[in-house]
Amino acid sequence: MFFPGSIAMDPLGDVLYATNTNADLSFGGSTVVAVDILRHARAVECFRRFGSDAGVVGDSFCGQVSCADSGAALGVSATLEETEGKEAGQRVADYDRCYCQRDIDDPSVVSCESQRFVMADQTVKIGFFPGELQLLAEDPPNWLALPERAALRRGLLIAVRGDPSITLVESARPLRRGRSGGESPELRLSCDTTNRLSDADVAAPLAAHPAGTRYALSQCSGSNRVNRTPDDVWVNPDDESQGTRPRFELPAEPMSIYVDRGCIEPGFRHDRGTFLSDRNQNPTGKPPCYKVEGAAVRTGTYYQYLVSSHLPTGQASAFDLGKSPTDLQAPVLSDVSGSLVSTTDGRTGAFAVAPRKLGDLTQSWFVTSKLTSTLSTFRLGVGAKIVPGLLFGVSSQFTNATQDVRSIVFEPSGDRAYLALFQPPALAVMDTRLRGGGSNIPVNQVTSVVNLCAGPSRQVIAKVPRYSMGQVVMTTRIFVTCYLSGQVAEVDPDTGELVGTLQAGRGPLSIALNFGTDETATALGYPGAVDPCADPLRSNSDAAKLGVTCPGTGNDIRPRPLGPGQSQLPPRAYVSNYLDNTISVLDLDPRSPSYRRMVARIGLPSPKQVQ
Repeated sequence: MFFPGSIAMDPLGDVLYATNTNADLSFGGSTVVAVDILRHARAVECFRRFGSDAGVVGDSFCGQVSCADSGAALGVSATLEETEGKEAGQRVADYDRCYCQRDIDDPSVVSCESQRFVMADQTVKIGFFPGELQLLAEDPPNWLALPERAALRRGLLIAVRGDPSITLVESARPLRRGRSGGESPELRLSCDTTNRLSDADVAAPLAAHPAGTRYALSQCSGSNRVNRTPDDVWVNPDDESQGTRPRFELPAEPMSIYVDRGCIEPGFRHDRGTFLSDRNQNPTGKPPCYKVEGAAVRTGTYYQYLVSSHLPTGQASAFDLGKSPTDLQAPVLSDVSGSLVSTTDGRTGAFAVAPRKLGDLTQSWFVTSKLTSTLSTFRLGVGAKIVPGLLFGVSSQFTNATQDVRSIVFEPSGDRAYLALFQPPALAVMDTRLRGGGSNIPVNQVTSVVNLCAGPSRQVIAKVPRYSMGQVVMTTRIFVTCYLSGQVAEVDPDTGELVGTLQAGRGPLSIALNFGTDETATALGYPGAVDPCADPLRSNSDAAKLGVTCPGTGNDIRPRPLGPGQSQLPPRAYVSNYLDNTISVLDLDPRSPSYRRMVARIGLPSPKQVQ
């Protein structure tokens, strides 16, 4: 890991996608990597059982090897290729525990070297200074009827600030039921839509990288790095000798991005699996967008758009992502707004962007600012056209200090928004219910404020279990990374209580969960939401209520580090630590003795430096 930035969880909950930034100013380019967190969980469990000392130890789950035979015995100066060459002939994952160690400050935390879990042969080089990463995917709803090694595709959309561009990286992987952490997910990353792998290519076994040979970075094609409209217009229609220019060019420094998808026509719905003609996945043959009126089924128009904010200009840009999440094409720049946010001295600082409610083009979008407490609103029209709306401030509602809002998330209903305020650090809960009389204008009134740890940066919303009156109930929680204090705050927005503060590492930035929100899996869902058949907080019967059919428990798709029949990976939060060059693993299982504590790291933390 090298200054990890944004991260996103695969819908199967076993792979984490991360961007490595180039913040050391070497201008070597940034990369997108896939991290096998199932393999990491296996390594941590095997280390807890057998340690990393010399001598042949192990069992049928962890393998029986001696760490004296591992590449770790070569010392810290050994290259990845040298360590692989020493371990040739044995299942490489069995040596993973040899690269783990207990944390000096907290021996209950196990840190493992990151190169063991980063799929080095699937690393993609992108432009400079990546911003936010969003994942777009829609898997079939009937896992039981899906053939083994069926192709599953995900689109990784990255805001690259230095180019600037919106870059599309595709992840393709075969369905592997019952995969253990000792087996590869056989995932492939590519950044070239003109040479996309076929389903047969994805289903074919992925040959292991030859031990001891060098790895090569995959490069992004120009078609996957979008920074302008595909069409040109005359610079001066009255003087064609001046030539042409792009109709729109992407403004500088795209910062935050958000994907929205649904049906253009009000009252129409999209169900999971309706892009497929397979009767096992789409038994009634419904179109991607439909509305039932009596015995008739009306066909609507499906859309998927992406919106980006731009830090120095205060603008927003909108992209059309095509007509299907399973056959994602390169984004098409559709519109660029004027400056939506500005200050009295002319500065802007547009930062976070999010829609009030997913899948509804009648609803407002919100843009925050890094320099002011002003929020700007707009709406998306058909064809991803930006229609500017109202501006309002939040600081005057509870303090005279100028607030900069670093993150904004909404409840699925759209009735509440949560704002992460950087200084002074706080979480503001805002009432965004619609005003009466048929108006689509939200109330936009701050109702409560919760003090947080220093430097709130990004946040996620989720439903977590808790005990109430002897019963297990699901309650809303907000998890906020605090960059300056090295912590993650857990907030109960219903009571306005700071429930807990978890230690994460130096410079926690992005956070991803391996369990779902209260989204509806058969409808729109959040970008990158974990599938209910892989969610540790949902049973197969819970998934069936959402219209998703899970495979049997003997050979399912639930992430089980030690293999079929063993325990599933419990609820976890993964936090990218920008200054530590690590990803922290936080235990969010209320049944665990280490609940609300860091239990492991992917990567060894960088040594602390005294200035």
